[in-house]
Amino acid sequence: MVKKMALPITLTEVCGKAHKRHGTFYPGEVLKNTTVEIEPGKSITIMTVVEAGERYVKSDKVFVLYTGADGKRTSTAKMVPCEEHLVTKKYEIGSTAKVGSYNLTYFCTVKKITEKTVTVEEEGGKTHRFDIYEFARKNAHFDFKRESERNAEISMTL
Repeated sequence: MVKKMALPITLTEVCGKAHKRHGTFYPGEVLKNTTVEIEPGKSITIMTVVEAGERYVKSDKVFVLYTGADGKRTSTAKMVPCEEHLVTKKYEIGSTAKVGSYNLTYFCTVKKITEKTVTVEEEGGKTHRFDIYEFARKNAHFDFKRESERNAEISMTL
């Protein structure tokens, strides 16, 4: 018996769930400029087009000069609007993903990927199941190194 390989599923419009509240219907929110490719049981890839000027990045051409109290002049790269670019994040089973944040960012390990959900597990064994929209919304711009440094800095002040 030959096992069939699951074909990747591509979602060009990632939409949240529609809901009704106090008699008013709210359609599901659509993630702007986001495409998701799912390989059930293997990986999920989130591709987001960041439009020009939507985010700010450090420029290697423009610097800001500062004069310190001691009279020394220093310079730092200036934050400028970005050019249009594609951000691609791929999560496989065993990868670290963002689950939530308030003061600190909480991380979990991806345990299961289906065509409709992503299941992640905390170190203690507690699991969370996200639909594709919610997982993509939280993890499209997730950077583990940057978030870990931010957590370390904030935990010093808590």
